[in-house]
Amino acid sequence: MGDAGPPEIPSDRGSGMLVYLFRDESSRDMFAYSTDVTARNIPRTSASTQWSFVATENIQGLANFEEVNQRLSQQGFYIFRSSHAP
Repeated sequence: MGDAGPPEIPSDRGSGMLVYLFRDESSRDMFAYSTDVTARNIPRTSASTQWSFVATENIQGLANFEEVNQRLSQQGFYIFRSSHAP
């Protein structure tokens, strides 16, 4: 995975940090946050991975905000599993 430099993270006039949420269509519990609305920067997790846009989310209040923010700043994406859809 290449690094094209620090991504620009959309913001909502200082009220939080907005990123794009995607779900892997081939998995019920695989999600990713991305700074790219096209999801082109998110790697495939399997041969059948297809990232689909879910929503724009404010990640400022996440319990693991520091970890998520660091990954987004370094890689432009953060892949995670969730037992329930956001």
